[in-house]
Amino acid sequence: KVYLDEVDKKFVLGFIKHLRVTPTYRGVPLGRESIYTYYMAFCIALNKAVKNELIDKNPCEAIPSEDKPQRSESNREYLTLEEVKKLIDTECKDVRVKRLFLFSCFTGLRYKDIFNLRWKNIVTIEEGVYQIETVQQKTQSKVVIPLSDNALQWLPERCMDGEENRIFQMPESSCAYDYLHDWSKKAGIRKNVTFHVGRHTYATLLLYYGADLYTVSK
Repeated sequence: KVYLDEVDKKFVLGFIKHLRVTPTYRGVPLGRESIYTYYMAFCIALNKAVKNELIDKNPCEAIPSEDKPQRSESNREYLTLEEVKKLIDTECKDVRVKRLFLFSCFTGLRYKDIFNLRWKNIVTIEEGVYQIETVQQKTQSKVVIPLSDNALQWLPERCMDGEENRIFQMPESSCAYDYLHDWSKKAGIRKNVTFHVGRHTYATLLLYYGADLYTVSK
């Protein structure tokens, strides 16, 4: 029950402190990037309030730069081949999560693009040779990815009820991330493993094993 005209510099500093000290539902502090994201969403809401003439000015402007949450330096986490092997050898609470993540490691597709894949996106080139043909959701650009044997083995069993069906049937998003977190921890991996790590892993492995930078970037 806080009115907009009560949101002053003191309130904003209290909100920043709240973000920094209040643990998540897992009992751990928010990451630096999350704190920055929440704070920026808060500032944007107040800017809209100014634009709509609900308040005269945004109190976030009065916060010294040293007190404002800052973005973390970009750190593109990835897994080594040995770490990928550890995950393959480790049981996951939900096999759907294991299949999708490892499929990302061997194709480089984003989580959302894999989640949206339909069986019609798997195109047969010749007997035993397949590739993915799809449009990336983020860039709206078409991508063609040859499927290696490593990628093919993580495709779920195909049902006979239509080309339009999703290939990967996933649990609720929050559960999927919990399963991924527990699985990587169980495999002895100390890195912060997210679904996007699979995409970075694919690019890194390609470079390590001799693919040229232009091909990897495409």
